[in-house]
Amino acid sequence: MVTVVENRAVVDLQPLAPPASGPNPEWLVCQVVVKSASDVEGYRNLLAAGLPREMTALFRASAYADLKSVDVWHVEASVVGPNQLRIERLVR
Repeated sequence: MVTVVENRAVVDLQPLAPPASGPNPEWLVCQVVVKSASDVEGYRNLLAAGLPREMTALFRASAYADLKSVDVWHVEASVVGPNQLRIERLVR
C-alpha cells in the first residue's frame, strides 16, 4: 500500500531542454534542475533536500505560453513520483 503525502513548495526550475509531449495532449514534460525550494504554509516540502537536483516536470500545455518567456520558472510544485514533480501554478 502506498501512502500519499500532501506536499508542495515554491521552486525555481531551470529547464534543460524544450518540453516534450506528456501523458495526454493537455500535458507536457520537461527535464529541469530544481535550483531552490521554499515552504508553502500547510504543506510538507519534499523538494528542499539535495539541491540542486535534476527532475522531470509535468505541467499543463496551456501554462507553457507563460513559462517559455523566462529562463528560470518560479512556480509552485508537488512531488508526484520518483524524480518527478507537477507544476501546480505559476508564482508571480
